[in-house]
Amino acid sequence: MICIAFNRREELRYLLSLPGINVGERKMRTDRDTRNGVIAENSLHFLCRNARVQEGYDISLFKLLFEHSTCTPNIMNSIHRSDQRHIPDRTPLDVFMARTMDPDNLKNPIIAYLKSKGAKRISELSADQLPQPRS
Repeated sequence: MICIAFNRREELRYLLSLPGINVGERKMRTDRDTRNGVIAENSLHFLCRNARVQEGYDISLFKLLFEHSTCTPNIMNSIHRSDQRHIPDRTPLDVFMARTMDPDNLKNPIIAYLKSKGAKRISELSADQLPQPRS
């Protein structure tokens, strides 16, 4: 995830070429915005949350992750949940769309690319793909 945070394409390409890499593996993090709530997110959520959208929508990191052999439709539409009720459940596409300031998200080339690969918003998932309600 460090490669993603610092926009290191070649290093990410190398790491993704190694055996045993799984872009869907979840890592726990504590987010200052969740009042120390714990969120489990995979590398796709991390990329969508940390993409440097102000730098011209560089799509290369997205292509590296979304074209990796472990990036299945279930992974690209996985839902990350916070242990805090005020944080909504979100897919990677939801995370990215929440970060963009583009009033017409359909014109955003990254969003168009993600959708072309099968990424969906949580509102577009079928009932059997949604998480169980919070208790």
